[in-house]
Amino acid sequence: MLILLIQLFLWVTLFVNGQFIPGPRSGHTATHIGEKIYFIGGANFSNTNQETQESDIFYYDGNKLAWVEVNSQVNGQGADLPPKFGHTANIGVGSKQDLIFIIGGDRYSRDNIIFMSSASYEGKIYLFGGVSIDNKIVYMSDIPRYSTVSNTWSSDVARLAPGNTPEPRLGHSAVLVEGKICIFGGSFNNSSPTEPIAMLDTSTLEWSIVNTTF
Repeated sequence: MLILLIQLFLWVTLFVNGQFIPGPRSGHTATHIGEKIYFIGGANFSNTNQETQESDIFYYDGNKLAWVEVNSQVNGQGADLPPKFGHTANIGVGSKQDLIFIIGGDRYSRDNIIFMSSASYEGKIYLFGGVSIDNKIVYMSDIPRYSTVSNTWSSDVARLAPGNTPEPRLGHSAVLVEGKICIFGGSFNNSSPTEPIAMLDTSTLEWSIVNTTF
């Protein structure tokens, strides 16, 4: 495992304890709660030319410096997690911040979207972009929102200022910064990676394009 020392911008190799070692994968999610980082799903391409979608859950314990496998601890309680690939995972509301909401990612369902990004703010999970299995693009003007408080969906049309319309994309990232959600990277139809940073103001639902310099 590699960790980045942010103040020094230095990568360091971290040796992990424990007997459990997760297998290689892509298209998974990582969610931070307390001193633990929870990893869910993904696909393994290492054994054959075909992907194997995973339904496992494990976490990295920052205190013990160890991987911990979760599936064996469930003991048949609750619903089974189907294999997930290209999904999103966000923390919901609550005093303990201990609920992880998984959305999308079932690659073999035409109703689900894969490779979108998401960010949570004030009890709502915002979804951006992505594509369906039958290659239908989700435009950035369409912003589905899920309320973790009322367990309801809503959909809004974002305001697009002239010249500030974000390009549709998949495989991008989203991060929340002071009430604004920044979208970076991604591509669509095997095009070149999308360069500009798009920013959504959650109070006005208006997109803007961030001008960056080096």
